[in-house]
Amino acid sequence: KYLYKFTEKKLNQKIYSLEKKYFLAVLQVYNDTQIKHHYKKSIEDFIEELILSFANHARAKSYLVFKHHPMDRGYRNYSKLINELSQKYHVEGRILYVHDTYLPTLLKKALGCITINSTVGLSAILEGCPTKVCGNAFYDFEGLAYPKKLQFFWREAHAY
Repeated sequence: KYLYKFTEKKLNQKIYSLEKKYFLAVLQVYNDTQIKHHYKKSIEDFIEELILSFANHARAKSYLVFKHHPMDRGYRNYSKLINELSQKYHVEGRILYVHDTYLPTLLKKALGCITINSTVGLSAILEGCPTKVCGNAFYDFEGLAYPKKLQFFWREAHAY
């Protein structure tokens, strides 16, 4: 935990300077039963789907910030995958990955939040942060969560 606090200091400063210029993707624990029963894909699949969609549909000046789940620390680290996919889809420098950045601040400053079905989606909604659910969640309905496909969220989240 202390290593990330030290190594992410400059990264956090950069993210905080990007107010309303980034989307927050909230990662879940890799073996969470919510993933196994209500998503049917892996966290790695989720990461790739987001980066590919972001590369194809997001505005060129926007960023995508992945937030690691604190209970997954020590079990998974997606840095290598995120870097490889960022290069593969030509969005290097626009994809960021954090572990210990303060979640409420990230939500307040984000253009939108993307989750599989995390309860963080509810926190995002309560913060007034447009939220896209990619799995199945009880709060995934129009009026609370963004109802259209992910490809449209990148450009329409601000209006939702």
